[in-house]
Amino acid sequence: MTNNSISIIAKLCLLPTKKGGRKGPIFGHGSYRPNHNFGHKSLYIGFIEMQEGFYLEPGECGKVRVDFLIRHEELIKELYHGREWYVQEGAKVVGIGTILEVLD
Repeated sequence: MTNNSISIIAKLCLLPTKKGGRKGPIFGHGSYRPNHNFGHKSLYIGFIEMQEGFYLEPGECGKVRVDFLIRHEELIKELYHGREWYVQEGAKVVGIGTILEVLD
């Protein structure tokens, strides 16, 4: 990533489809970039990366890397070990993340 980006390692739990989650899995090869909602007015876009060949089905949890491409001061204040946030597709919450480590 660039000097203007910030990355974290997180546990991501996707909501089951029956509880309003996605209908299909996510694949983390830089193509999945949902909104990340830390509970204030701003949403941040972050790429979700996983090991090659790994994917998450609705209702599953896994360890992921999230790359935020822009270092907003408000976002940096929200990134600390144990912090939970919502992962959204538009206004729809599809998962909950928990920060395990902030990379810098």
